[in-house]
Amino acid sequence: MKETIDWQSTVERLNNSEDLAQELLDMFIEECQKILTELDSSINASTKMNLHKLRGSSCYINTPKLKAILDKVDPLELETDSTKINSYVPAIKEEIQNIIDCYEAKTYCE
Repeated sequence: MKETIDWQSTVERLNNSEDLAQELLDMFIEECQKILTELDSSINASTKMNLHKLRGSSCYINTPKLKAILDKVDPLELETDSTKINSYVPAIKEEIQNIIDCYEAKTYCE
């Protein structure tokens, strides 16, 4: 599951503190769950801002697949037309769900 959550890299990035990594992962999962709900509605300025924040968070909680998707979305956030962002919503939702599933099954720390 390293491509979903790279736990070892996350722990190393946080000075080898598994406790801190776990705390940040817990907060990251909460944000992911909120964004999943938000993505069920139309894309607005708040959604764009939250996707941008999620992209930043995905660097600390090393989630390579999600970050790669959000790297493509980030430049589109300044556009007023959300059509291009909407084309990425299914992939974003799928990867967020994969991360949540991995978290709930605790398979990220294997």
